[in-house]
Amino acid sequence: MLMEVARLGITGARRTKIQARKLLMSTMLVASVSVHAATLSGTVVGVSDGDTITVLDANREQHKIRVAGIDAPYTQVNQR
Repeated sequence: MLMEVARLGITGARRTKIQARKLLMSTMLVASVSVHAATLSGTVVGVSDGDTITVLDANREQHKIRVAGIDAPYTQVNQR
């Protein structure tokens, strides 16, 4: 980023202002991609793949949950 600014012939306070603006825009972009998570208590009643489970909550409602970010093998159907 600094070389890009220097290549354009921009110096001093203007360079600092451009860098601050880029940092602010990057921060705003990251903040806008927020992740919302909820707490779910229950009993695991099934595992369909290495990263997917079915949970039964207190109201006896089933929730299919997929865990992101793990490397788990998929089950093979009709394996002999």
